Amino acid sequence: MKLLEFSDWTDVQTQQIVVLPRLEEHGALVSSPGSALPHVLHQINDTRVYDWSLEDILNLLKQQAPLRLHVSEDDNDSASTVEKNEILVVEDEESGEEKKDCDDSSILSKATNITLPFSPMSELSSWTKRVVSETSKQVNKYKQQQQQQKQPLGVVSLFLQSNTGAFLSLQQSSTQEITNTSLLIIRKSATEPAGNDIIRSCQWYAKADDEEWRIVPGAIHTAFQPSADLAGHFLRCVVHLTDSSSLTCHTETKIQMVPTLFQGIRQATQKATGYSSVCMVNNVTFRFSISRADSGCALRVEQVLADHSTQVVHEQLEGAHVSLASYAAPKDFQLHLPFSENDEENHSLLYELADQEGIVSCQALNRLGRESFLIAFGIANYHGDASSCQPSMILYPATVDRLSSTPSLPETLDTNHEPTSTSKVASDETTRSTTPPRSPIPPSTSSVTPPRSPIPPIPIQRSTSLDTRPHGPNEQLQQQLLELQRQNVELQKQNKQWQNEKAVLQAVIDARENKLEDAQQEIAQLKGQVEAQEKSESERQDRRLVELKSALEQLTKELQEKDSLIATVQADCKALEDKYQQGQTIVEAHQQEHAALTMKLQKLKAERCHFKQKNESLQKEIAVICKNGRTIRQVEKLIADDAARQQEVALLRQQKKEALTELEHYRTAYQEAKHAQKMAGLDLDVTRLLERNAELERLVGELTEFVEAKESQLETVKRVNEALQAEIHSLAQANMSNNDI
Repeated sequence: MKLLEFSDWTDVQTQQIVVLPRLEEHGALVSSPGSALPHVLHQINDTRVYDWSLEDILNLLKQQAPLRLHVSEDDNDSASTVEKNEILVVEDEESGEEKKDCDDSSILSKATNITLPFSPMSELSSWTKRVVSETSKQVNKYKQQQQQQKQPLGVVSLFLQSNTGAFLSLQQSSTQEITNTSLLIIRKSATEPAGNDIIRSCQWYAKADDEEWRIVPGAIHTAFQPSADLAGHFLRCVVHLTDSSSLTCHTETKIQMVPTLFQGIRQATQKATGYSSVCMVNNVTFRFSISRADSGCALRVEQVLADHSTQVVHEQLEGAHVSLASYAAPKDFQLHLPFSENDEENHSLLYELADQEGIVSCQALNRLGRESFLIAFGIANYHGDASSCQPSMILYPATVDRLSSTPSLPETLDTNHEPTSTSKVASDETTRSTTPPRSPIPPSTSSVTPPRSPIPPIPIQRSTSLDTRPHGPNEQLQQQLLELQRQNVELQKQNKQWQNEKAVLQAVIDARENKLEDAQQEIAQLKGQVEAQEKSESERQDRRLVELKSALEQLTKELQEKDSLIATVQADCKALEDKYQQGQTIVEAHQQEHAALTMKLQKLKAERCHFKQKNESLQKEIAVICKNGRTIRQVEKLIADDAARQQEVALLRQQKKEALTELEHYRTAYQEAKHAQKMAGLDLDVTRLLERNAELERLVGELTEFVEAKESQLETVKRVNEALQAEIHSLAQANMSNNDI
């Protein structure tokens, strides 16, 4: 006997899912997978068949839950027909171990083969085999399409809008920096927003490291921009969808203030003048100057008059603090004023604009002005060193009252709308203690509606008996009576509330059952359409196959013709390639010859340039020699007379030497004669003779100087002549023509 069973094990990891949704043609109907034990639907040839509906199978596929289908054989025809829900574990055939039944889910994870072992498949009809294979293909295709989708339908996530307007997903990139000017938006994707048809409502929460989640007042929209009082906190958004389910989005990084704005305000608060900000209070303009004091923040409040002048309202106001009443107004904040012992300060203009609790509703010029005011106020109230303040630190810690009034959070849901534990956002104890306001799948009435606790009759009888007694001095009994009456009223209210909840849940269950009936009718219609579509598709595939066969024959003939043409073209290509090789060798020889000629031409051009430079230098030297109208012939004549001139110079030098010797002799004689004349007292003639002698000596000196000048000129001409002779000799050796000079 063959047993066809279905079972759902969420701890078994498998990628192969086999579905038999069409077995009703052979007598199998549909059954619910939520039943405790599989139900015997029909019996075919000693075969009992169990099946799930197609809708339930698709729901499991959407939830990506593993599905196992087992077919086990039992040769005993008299086997018991008792229903059972056993699991068949199939080991590797190579290991040689026997198949065995087990109830422990830990052994299932060791199974190496989790497939559908039909035994034997030949007993099923061919139509059933084809339906099984086609259905398996459709299921695999459906799974691939679901995996290719980035986000399932109806699931939203948290995005951060950048300065360029693009939306960055905080789930894919958890390291994005979030500041008090960032804009967080709940969207379906970066290109598709989430409208009212998906999101019913949402609520934002915030928490620090060691705190519990608390509601952010006024943050009930899909878009949220954190403020400076949330610096150092994590954010969380609980989204309630239109299908009565909910999910949670949270940030992985803490909120921090804009670093540049924070540093500028921190430096301003450390100055004596402090940080100034203009705000409106009931259409009255005030200027607040925030600075640090020993006791905390010090406020200097000035009223701005119509002529833009200021009037001091408070010189130094200490003990005030700031808070946000709602995040819906981007420019509003509340200033809590301290009550002073000085009556004059309590009756100032600012206190008159405050309410009875000393709260002033202020409005900044813009959101940046409000954020700057909050940052400056938080830095001024910081008890430590202001230079140690960081943009990511908590400047506004949550008070005990705010934490104690924190409401419970709904249960965290994953993308498949199933409850999961979220350790990143809340602790396990908080998650277990919270109850979701909207359940994704309405439970049964017995699981939701608590057992009614009827009012005990004893307190009622006791209260009646107490009423009949006379009022005595026993006040304790009267207090007990009042307490019992109050408890009675509360129990009645709670009972009424439970009855209302039960009615609502029963209505939801009825609506779901109606939807399921409609879905089953629609599935039956779809099955008929699928059968007609399969028949038409089969006929179309047959016609297509005939067309493809004829096209294949034609293409085969064309392929043979193309092969012969390709052989001819290849022979022509080979001949052309030989010609190309010959031409290539000729071109290489011409290229070598061209390179040699090019090298020779370069050498000739270099020699020509060298000779041109020499020509220019000779022309310059000849121009220097032939200045003052001299010609080449005159120069040649000077060269020819050079030998005679050298002889004359040598003679003149000798004469000069002799003249100098004689001059020296005459000079000494003249000195002696003059000395002797002076001693002997010579006459006038002798004196004249001596003067004439002196004149002759002077004349000889001038002639000597003239001869030396002539000698220097001759030396210069001699050197020029030698240079010209050497140049003429080199030109003659170079065989230069007259045109090259």
